[in-house]
Amino acid sequence: MCKLTSMAPLSWGFDICGSLSIVTHKDISKEKSSIQQDRSDKLTDGMARKIINQLNSKKLIKPSFSRMIAFNAQKKVYKNSNKEKADYKYWKQNGWLEKDCKFYIDARINPLKNLLAKIISNVMS
Repeated sequence: MCKLTSMAPLSWGFDICGSLSIVTHKDISKEKSSIQQDRSDKLTDGMARKIINQLNSKKLIKPSFSRMIAFNAQKKVYKNSNKEKADYKYWKQNGWLEKDCKFYIDARINPLKNLLAKIISNVMS
């Protein structure tokens, strides 16, 4: 996934466990198409296994400093937004607006890094 397109999901709390590039062409011979299909199948099977392993992992993630800043900035925005809006309701429903909520999911978070992320996000917004 290119860096630009991976930034939004990361700021929304997603964890990217890999990327996959498959190239196709409309004017390809049946023989090459079959070879490409086999290669694509192997790549997608490998990525599917990687995703399943990640989902089944009990290991807590350690969010980057920039992800923590993004979370805290969004938390402040939604906390102060119109309570009738869907975004506010969604954040409230998930408990992300609670004072003790540090990230979207349970994560290993350094207390000092968390404090600095809050300070920076407050300065930014």
